[in-house]
Order: sequence, then C-alpha cells, then structure tokens
Amino acid sequence: MHPSEENLWDYFHNELTADNKESIENHLSGCDQCKEKYNLLIKDEKFFQNMDFPHPPKGFATKIVDKVVRRKEKVEKLWVSTFKVALYLSLLVLVGALIWIMDSFTMDITPYYSSIIWYGIPVIFLVLMTKYFDQKKLEH
Repeated sequence: MHPSEENLWDYFHNELTADNKESIENHLSGCDQCKEKYNLLIKDEKFFQNMDFPHPPKGFATKIVDKVVRRKEKVEKLWVSTFKVALYLSLLVLVGALIWIMDSFTMDITPYYSSIIWYGIPVIFLVLMTKYFDQKKLEH
C-alpha cells in the first residue's frame, strides 16, 4: 500500500514515529511512483522556501486594528446619537400630546399662555437639539 501525501509530508518534516519512518523509507526504496511523488514534494517545498514574499510594513497590523477600533467607536456613537434624537423626538410628541389633551380640557387658558405652550416648548426643544448637534460637531 502506498503512503498518503500527508505521510510523505510528515516524513519530509521528520514528524513520524521511528516505525512509520522506517516503513516509508523501505517503501520509497522499492517504489518509483512514490519516490517520484516524494521528490516533487521536496521540489515544491524548496521552490516556496526560495520565494520572496512581500512583507507588510512595520506597524501594519496595529494600524488596521486601530482603524477597526475607531470605526467601531464611531458606529457606536452614531447609534447612541440616533437613539438620543429618537428619544428627544418621542418626548416632543409626548409633550405635544399632553398639551393638546390639557388644551382640550381647559378651555379657559388665555390665548397668550396657549401660544407660549404651543410655540415655546418646540422652540426650546429645537434650541436644545441645535446645541446638542453643535457640541457633537465640535467633538469630531
């Protein structure tokens, strides 16, 4: 029985037990087909050992990892910012709904206070959101 290619590689790299090594040596001495296969493995190994593969510059892996980490942090900040905006908009809708309910039950509010409630709260909200986004722009 012919040895497998894996066994020939293990023989070449001297990774076999003494019994297996002796068995393959005996087989190679009497089998021209396996000897040819083994010589091709040696030839291929020498070819790849002599090849000059390009090596990445120093710090390449560190730069890649740093970029991945920074990208991850940006994505996390974006999700947090999006969540905050959604939360603020939900609160604005809730406040608007509460004002509408209050206004429908209390018809005796003067038009002055009603306009402060209807226009003042959204303006304050927009001012706060503008300040929030300006602060975010300064951080980047």
